[in-house]
Amino acid sequence: MKLKGDFSADTNYSVGDVVRWENGDIFQLLKPCDAGTAPVNTLYWGKILKPIADVISMVIDYVATFAAQIPKNIDDDGIVLKGAEDAEYLITVDESGETPELEVTLIEDEEDGET
Repeated sequence: MKLKGDFSADTNYSVGDVVRWENGDIFQLLKPCDAGTAPVNTLYWGKILKPIADVISMVIDYVATFAAQIPKNIDDDGIVLKGAEDAEYLITVDESGETPELEVTLIEDEEDGET
């Protein structure tokens, strides 16, 4: 799952990309489509259930707000956030494409392979 933020009609999304629609609903692209295909088109997009969508929306907002406060000259690999039961998540932004891409990766314990 790749969080892409708010939907843009000018962006070509890939299968698995997750966007926020103008009413706040969260959708994931299920199969390839042309740029401009709105997330409410259920031939291509699937709506993510409300509890999960709320979490994704909060992460998008949090990271966007937090990232805006970080000086652009920092060379860190990303931001590490602590989750429940000491889980850690690495948040990275790939700005190589036309739209910055937010990736969330669970960091596993290197000693025993557990999270």
